[in-house]
Amino acid sequence: MLRKKLSALTFYSSTATLCEKSITYNRLDTVSLSDSTTMHSIYNIYETSIQNMSKYPNHELEIMDPFYYFSPLMADMSVIDELYAEFEHEVDIYPFEIDEKRYRNRELIVRELFESEAHYLLQLQVALEYFKRPLLNHIRRSSTGRHFLSSRSDIAPEDVETLFGNLEELVEISNHFVQRLTGRFHVWGPTQLISDITYTTLQEMMRPLMEYIENYSSAAVILERLGRSSHTKRYVQTFVEEAGLGLTHLCRLIDLPVHVITRYTTILTNLTQNTDPNHPDARNIDRCLSLAKYFELRLQKRIKACHNIGQLADLSRSIRNCPFLLKVPERSFIMRGFLTSVGTGGYGAGQDERRTFILLSDMLLYCSACDTGLLFKGKIDLRWARVCKAPNGRPNSFQILIIKDSTRRLSGDMSAFFSACVPSQVHILRADSRNDQALWVSEITGAIFQLQGRPYT
Repeated sequence: MLRKKLSALTFYSSTATLCEKSITYNRLDTVSLSDSTTMHSIYNIYETSIQNMSKYPNHELEIMDPFYYFSPLMADMSVIDELYAEFEHEVDIYPFEIDEKRYRNRELIVRELFESEAHYLLQLQVALEYFKRPLLNHIRRSSTGRHFLSSRSDIAPEDVETLFGNLEELVEISNHFVQRLTGRFHVWGPTQLISDITYTTLQEMMRPLMEYIENYSSAAVILERLGRSSHTKRYVQTFVEEAGLGLTHLCRLIDLPVHVITRYTTILTNLTQNTDPNHPDARNIDRCLSLAKYFELRLQKRIKACHNIGQLADLSRSIRNCPFLLKVPERSFIMRGFLTSVGTGGYGAGQDERRTFILLSDMLLYCSACDTGLLFKGKIDLRWARVCKAPNGRPNSFQILIIKDSTRRLSGDMSAFFSACVPSQVHILRADSRNDQALWVSEITGAIFQLQGRPYT
């Protein structure tokens, strides 16, 4: 079968070549040949093809008059058409076809990787240039005693190092990644690779990022303290003109590296889905995704803890006169919502007031609205609290009892202890609906039991 195909291919290609070189018209009587050798060669090829086809009777190729191919244009087109028709079911003659939509999507995702990394790098550089350097200068001026009114500093050089951790190292890694991506874009094409530089970046980033995340809680505590001091408050929030960042708080910038691995995982997942399996980069892109997922899984608990710290930091910054929330490492945010405080100060005394309540793992904050957002009004310590039904069958209501008798806190039987004690504080709260009431009671009771080391189901 292969010899049959090769014979036909030889006949057509040779005939077309000879005709293209020596024949100018498609009529034999007007053909101008250089000599009789050319004509003799054509007939030899023709006779050879007939002999070959007689050896293979199953060959379905029609014997064509060789003079049909005397026109160069007609010869070229006809040979190609005949070959495609003859071999289309037996030989894969179609080239590799690029899925245009998938290719465009892949290019957009790669561009997203580059742009997001460049913006990430810019913000880290802003943290060093607009915040770390001014803080160090502030400490230096305070230590020299040039300014009498600002001679006292609420931050030491080691606090600044703890606050920013190894951010410079992460900046260097990100900068190298952006440079490598830029180099690939200069010679970009449909089969360009990015998996090698991405995999290298992930490997380089693993240790420094883990170190940064380990230091995150200590940095957040220092940042909360700086935001409360009149000497340093202006150094944790400033206006940044670069890239239109505008008014920028340092808390948002130091939070960025915590979420960088999640960004990589998301982009690499989309890139894997939009890379053709036959693409030379497909297999290694999948390796990059596997490494990013492993890295993310390894850091999952720490990232979750950092997310909780970030929520507490946002609350501390947004509530006026808020107590320090980050000093207790185990403290966590649970929920927030609206409740109506019924008869503040006693059973039915005072006015009902709708307030924002924020449930943490060890306290319940309540705030009132003000022109800047929320104003801290008070807190309920949950360590010695108990949730009960509201008196007189108030709808959608419950009460929290607080026991402050320190001489009775040593009782081993907590249930008996609460039953015997007279509460020193009573807070009656009303929810907007029965479902909201059930949710608040469940969450507050769970937090109380967790604090008191009692099982709660």
